[in-house]
Amino acid sequence: MAVDANNRLMIFPQPFSGDTTAQLWHNKRRILENESLVARVGAVRCCHVSEAWLSDTGARTPSEDPNRREIVMLIAEDRSEGTIQALMPVTRDGELATLGALEIAVEPGSGATIEGLMIGLLPRGTPQ
Repeated sequence: MAVDANNRLMIFPQPFSGDTTAQLWHNKRRILENESLVARVGAVRCCHVSEAWLSDTGARTPSEDPNRREIVMLIAEDRSEGTIQALMPVTRDGELATLGALEIAVEPGSGATIEGLMIGLLPRGTPQ
């Protein structure tokens, strides 16, 4: 999602599919195109929202961890406010999925570093 200087909200859904190496690389290339897309629409704020698994064990990838947690992750950027990362736990009961309370993982100005393909999407020198 992105917001321009006129407070216009734009949503860019990007369904990803597949788990072969070629499909994963195709998905990553599409993610990298977001930076130029955000610049073209004149965004001053943006937010990446995705579903993910979270693992507390450093030795395994989340997909291999039987105790992984399902979350919705949000990474939001604003030139004047900085970057914030938050998550909402997902609880499943059969077909029903419920979102838990929003948990701030990294606050702006905390000094913590957020890394990933969806960080730093705003064009440099974005007007406020």
